[in-house]
Amino acid sequence: MNLRNAFVAILALAVFSVAAAPSFAADSIKTAKMTYVGTIKSTSPTEIEFERTGSTAKIPVNEILNILRLDGEPTELNAARAHVTAGRFNDATEALAKIQPADLKREVTKAEYDFLNAYVAAKTALSGTGDVTKAGSAMVEFVRNHPDSFHVLEANELIGDLLVAGGNYAAAAGYYEKLAAAPWPDYKMRAKVLLGKAKLAEGQVEEAKATFQSVVDSDVKGADATRVAAELGIARCLAAEKKYDEAIAAAKKVIAAVDPENTSVSAQAYNTLGTALAAAGKKRDAVMAFLHVDVLYFNSPGDHAEALENLAELWTDLNRPERATKVRQVLKQRYNK
Repeated sequence: MNLRNAFVAILALAVFSVAAAPSFAADSIKTAKMTYVGTIKSTSPTEIEFERTGSTAKIPVNEILNILRLDGEPTELNAARAHVTAGRFNDATEALAKIQPADLKREVTKAEYDFLNAYVAAKTALSGTGDVTKAGSAMVEFVRNHPDSFHVLEANELIGDLLVAGGNYAAAAGYYEKLAAAPWPDYKMRAKVLLGKAKLAEGQVEEAKATFQSVVDSDVKGADATRVAAELGIARCLAAEKKYDEAIAAAKKVIAAVDPENTSVSAQAYNTLGTALAAAGKKRDAVMAFLHVDVLYFNSPGDHAEALENLAELWTDLNRPERATKVRQVLKQRYNK
């Protein structure tokens, strides 16, 4: 075989190899155990049917940490997802605005786009810088348009949170009950904590306390964070019952046990402590608790806004109007409050 014929043969083999090689879709899902790479075949509120290397797996929604990417999605959608994960909602909004919905061909990609838009609106509203009613309507529309999305349970939880923020506690309970209907014990526990918070916000302290206690007493494994949330709920109930010493002790117990790097739980714990101290008339100590959130945990927007609102009131009570004014300026600039 001369050199030319050899080259032609090699080229033909290369072309055949490329044509015969299987194409790999780029759907990628990360769970705690592994990363799945392949093709999403179908979705439901509780699982994703996923095909990879000739086999099919069913991935429970409660095991999914995040979607790494979807095959064929625009780069802006992937960027928006990364911004959302990092809590940079303004950047996510800008990325989503660059996407033309008509260019999204797959149902799973359309659902992802709609969910991220609704999610950003919800989180922004819950932090105090968006419209709670509009955000709730957007999330309800998402569920209506994509009833088989794997985001449905999270969407119902957020709708409940938005209804609580708007003072519609009975309606919120209905959405939390949808979360409780999920087949996993940890979801049922989280739903109870959310129901407890709704009851407490409504002033049903005794019922809220009993709901939180049922979570603390549960023997479900792998739900430590949910139990901590329930313990903080009990602390707030104790403060509402004017059992201040018990409330303060309960909040301090959580603070001593939680990893300080756990921003969300630490912020909630210090806010709970500050609330109990302020109710007990220990205003200077309460200031110190809320300052922990302002200085260390400001990356948790809703908790930070709560701390600032309390600080503004406390600085006024402590005759420090200049500090109260500064805090209110931050509240207005950052959270539109």
